[in-house]
Amino acid sequence: MKSEMVARFKKALLEQRAQVTSSKKWAMEGLALSTDDLADEMDLSSAELAQSMSLQLKGRELMMLKQIDDGLARMERGTFGCCGECSEEIELGRLEAKPTAILCLGCQEATEWEAKRRLQIA
Repeated sequence: MKSEMVARFKKALLEQRAQVTSSKKWAMEGLALSTDDLADEMDLSSAELAQSMSLQLKGRELMMLKQIDDGLARMERGTFGCCGECSEEIELGRLEAKPTAILCLGCQEATEWEAKRRLQIA
């Protein structure tokens, strides 16, 4: 992949990373429940549900940060844009849609098909 394209994707990944880490919800503050502030079981249930959803979002953000950092590391190694399975170039359109992609479209579809087949067997 040309260095201009890699630079463009690096900028996009760094912007994504900054956006995730700068969001107000990134801080872990406010995730602890204080039962003193909750009047009844309904309040407690609502608060626990909200806390659970916040933790799920936090997990997704952490996974996204790992994918972004992996993409930046692949750029440093010179393997960004190469499929991790077949070593062919990942389609430009796929990278534009998902700069963190590590598989070409064909290998991604094969992986998803295999996962679906395994679920049907189990």
